[in-house]
Amino acid sequence: MPTAAPASKLAQSKFVGARPSFAAAEITRSSEVSMNAVTERDADGNPVTHYEMFDPIMLGIWLLPWMTLLITNPF
Repeated sequence: MPTAAPASKLAQSKFVGARPSFAAAEITRSSEVSMNAVTERDADGNPVTHYEMFDPIMLGIWLLPWMTLLITNPF
C-alpha cells in the first residue's frame, strides 16, 4: 500500500489528522416575546379587520374555462 510522499501537500496539511467538530453554535434570543398582529387601526384606535368576501359570479368566471376544457377533453 503506497504512502504519501513527505514532500506532498497532503502529508504536510494541518487538517489531515484533525477531527471534525459537530458542535452547534449557541443561539441567543431575546427574552421578550411580542406579536405584531394589528397592522391597521381606525380613527378611534380600534383594530380594523378585513374579511374575505365570497363572490359566486367571479368564481363562475374563473371556473368556466377550466370546466369547458375538462368537459370537452376528458381523460
